Amino acid sequence: MAIRLRDDPDWLAAARDLIATLRVQPASAGQVALLAEVAEHFTGNSYPLFLKLLCVVGASNDPEAKFILAETCHAALRNGRLPGGTLSSWGIEHPWQASPPLVQGGLLPTVLRVPQQRLMPIEYLVVWHAQSAGRKPLGEAALRRALSELLHLFSASPGMACQTREHLRAASDGGTAGKFSARVRSYLGEIADRWAAGEAPEAVVEFLAATVKQSNLQEDRWGRVGF
Repeated sequence: MAIRLRDDPDWLAAARDLIATLRVQPASAGQVALLAEVAEHFTGNSYPLFLKLLCVVGASNDPEAKFILAETCHAALRNGRLPGGTLSSWGIEHPWQASPPLVQGGLLPTVLRVPQQRLMPIEYLVVWHAQSAGRKPLGEAALRRALSELLHLFSASPGMACQTREHLRAASDGGTAGKFSARVRSYLGEIADRWAAGEAPEAVVEFLAATVKQSNLQEDRWGRVGF
């Protein structure tokens, strides 16, 4: 169950406490377990609050803090324990509703769950911003800030940066067609390639925001002529 936060949570203090607790863990296994324990408090629609913690560290000027958290994320990713968030599958905007005759006839359950997909942090932000995800889209300004901060954080660990790029490239191939739209797959691949080429996080984010905006503009133009 997601925890209830104060109206004005002190994210900086929370991030400092997280880093301090990670620092005193005797082994990476303890760090991964701690990260998972923290993430358990931010499930479902509260997952962006977990990302907020990561972003606060990513935005800091403390290289050691970034390294500790990024290395912990890398160890968690290697072990399949990096906390992810869930959003609705591509094209699903509202819960499915069975027609009354079928429900009354007992052929379908009265409630059908919306297909969900578990996404890693960068995937989550991109899908939330650029793909129908069953909730209000993430705004461009929030995307720019959060994605830049995550890229700065993950870049602090060469292993995390490399494995995250591999994950994004895998997500960009055709095998994920049921999970991501074609546009989102292309965005994920471009992020990985530009990041690997040494582009600064701000440049990567600028590309993504501009590309999404242009794509949305083209869709609006076609929509006005009846397609």
